[in-house]
Amino acid sequence: MSHFKKVISIKKVLKSLLGKTKAEKYLKGIEIIFSNSFTSNAMDIYQYALVQLTEGDTEKAINCIIFTLDVDREHKLTLHLCRTMLYGLTQFMSENNIDSFKQKNKNDIEGGINKLKKKYKELKKILDTNENDLETLEKSLRFNKSPLFVLFKKGKIKREIQELKNTLSTNNNEFEIVQNELNLVEEYLQKEEYMKVLGIVIEVCVFPSKFDPNLLNTNFG
Repeated sequence: MSHFKKVISIKKVLKSLLGKTKAEKYLKGIEIIFSNSFTSNAMDIYQYALVQLTEGDTEKAINCIIFTLDVDREHKLTLHLCRTMLYGLTQFMSENNIDSFKQKNKNDIEGGINKLKKKYKELKKILDTNENDLETLEKSLRFNKSPLFVLFKKGKIKREIQELKNTLSTNNNEFEIVQNELNLVEEYLQKEEYMKVLGIVIEVCVFPSKFDPNLLNTNFG
């Protein structure tokens, strides 16, 4: 690993721009693994980042990138990985039509998510009620063998069961649509944050003059 250079600290810039709490998840853990190891170098951490990406841990991969570039700003493979990840995330955004969700909610993403969560809970409650009612009716049909029941109620309960199954199917389809949209939008928000962090990392590395050198002396704890 090359010697530390007097350059703008990516960690401090992230804490300044994102706030300490939000930035913290991208700045923890890797030091414990690598900072006290005399055998580790930028390539070790780069390889470790690739493993994290393969395992789906984007946050830890970003952590590796930040740690490496703050110690070895000239490690081109790590900077290239950062750009590649940003490109991949941009492609994801392009391929998933999030703009329609933004337009539908007048760019109020958080408000849109809250509406989806409310709808999700309402549909879940309705589905639970449907399933309980269906179970009650089916038990009644299965276990009640009295002649009066068979004569006067069995046919009616069969119709009610079929109607309830149709309702359950409709509600379940709507529930899945809401659930999928909620999952997609939450994934979008997380990936958007990853893009923001990776973009900041690249800017600090390529255009350090854009950032206030006083950040180096700011006390972030």
